[in-house]
Amino acid sequence: MGETTALRNFDNALDPNAVVTGSPTDKRISSYFGRINYDYSDKYLFTANIRRDGSTSFGSAKRYGTFPSFSAGWKVNKENFMSDIEFISNLKIRAGWGQIGNEKIPQYLYYNRGFAGSKYVFNDQIYNGVYFPGIENEKLHWEATTTTNLGLDLGLFRNELSMSAEYYIKNTEDMLVNIPVPDHTGIQTSPFQNIGTMQNKGFELELDFKNVSGDFSYEIGGNFETFTNEVTSLGEQTEIQTAPLRNGGNVSMTQVGHPIAQFWGYKTDGLFQTEEDVQNWKDNSGNLLQPDAQPGDIRYAKNDTGGLYLGIIGNPLPKFTYGFNAQLNYKSFDLNFLFQGVYGNDVFDGTMVYTDRPDVATNLSTRMLDRWTGPNSTNNAHSPRLSTSNASNILFSDRYVEKGSYLRLKNIQLGYTIPHKQSQTLKIQKLRIYIGATNLLTFTRYKGFDPEIGTGYYGSLDLGIDRATYPQARTYLMGLNLTF
Repeated sequence: MGETTALRNFDNALDPNAVVTGSPTDKRISSYFGRINYDYSDKYLFTANIRRDGSTSFGSAKRYGTFPSFSAGWKVNKENFMSDIEFISNLKIRAGWGQIGNEKIPQYLYYNRGFAGSKYVFNDQIYNGVYFPGIENEKLHWEATTTTNLGLDLGLFRNELSMSAEYYIKNTEDMLVNIPVPDHTGIQTSPFQNIGTMQNKGFELELDFKNVSGDFSYEIGGNFETFTNEVTSLGEQTEIQTAPLRNGGNVSMTQVGHPIAQFWGYKTDGLFQTEEDVQNWKDNSGNLLQPDAQPGDIRYAKNDTGGLYLGIIGNPLPKFTYGFNAQLNYKSFDLNFLFQGVYGNDVFDGTMVYTDRPDVATNLSTRMLDRWTGPNSTNNAHSPRLSTSNASNILFSDRYVEKGSYLRLKNIQLGYTIPHKQSQTLKIQKLRIYIGATNLLTFTRYKGFDPEIGTGYYGSLDLGIDRATYPQARTYLMGLNLTF
């Protein structure tokens, strides 16, 4: 149960019109599941699962969903025809099929929720009232993802070298999507609906090698995953704009036949340096493309037909993710580290929307110290004209889109374990002293706080948008492990 917060009129505690408001929540999930395992001669393996999940995110008629899964494995190295191949210590082929549900949406969307705190005028008097910003949807139900995978596990030389490879296809149906509605409907909060399908495909590879040679031993591992996404249906629609940012419109566009949540906006072509540049920037019919622009404003690029380009300007989805780790031991010393990274994705730097736009009544970014001050002074940072009627410098465009690839040293730790003889002298079993750090190094071209953004406020259709995301902390630590 969530907490309730009271708002009171401290100027007059006896005010009969004082309002007490709150935000109680009550979310519950219940699950039932069963499993059957079958193993024949330690060669042929089979597993079947079924689960039934219920969530109060949905109304009573749509509260539960049933999700089965099956998997099978064949240990090929156990077969007689593999007995003479000694260097193969493990060879397993496996396949699986299964479903899983998603219910991550706000609570009570199946009700037409009312909120206190609004003021209304009735008979020339102001009264406290209730407003209804959204609309209920009693048909909301579980989103379901069906995964089919085929994998191979291989171990060589008594598993000193091991590999795991897998190809998968994930099909998501009845996606829970926040659908924007026209302003004239009077609906302030966009409703969620179960619409659309999408498909994810990818390949995963894991490698691990370990070796012991005298006082020195090590284990090195790595993983690599490719990823492609395609929206295959949006119900009766072909595209949906999502991810609003500072009342300036939507940043993302999801279109059938394309990856989900692509960044949407204008392409830029430097700055207008002179009034002549403004007057010469025309479409194929001779009309000015940016008639309100002035020298120092952003010039937006043309499309193939001579108008301003408005379309996809970035992709928040990486082409692949990867990582590698190592554990090194030499006598009493040990060193462990983990690197993790992504490649090929873009980040929409929404922080710039607040710090570089001239319609924001706050201090601007230090980038604006190198702003345009006259013809040919710069072709990057525009003139900070403080005019909200000027749209030339405030449109969402590729100037906010940056490369989001990064490689990060997530963890590193160096330790020393006191030798056994000294431990016995101290009458202890083990004493290990260590120092370490998390998020110690990040290699990236992204200029914002942190390239590791992830999902935003509006679910799966809001990806890779940096709304001044708080960066992951760099932490230094030291300690000891003592066993008596």
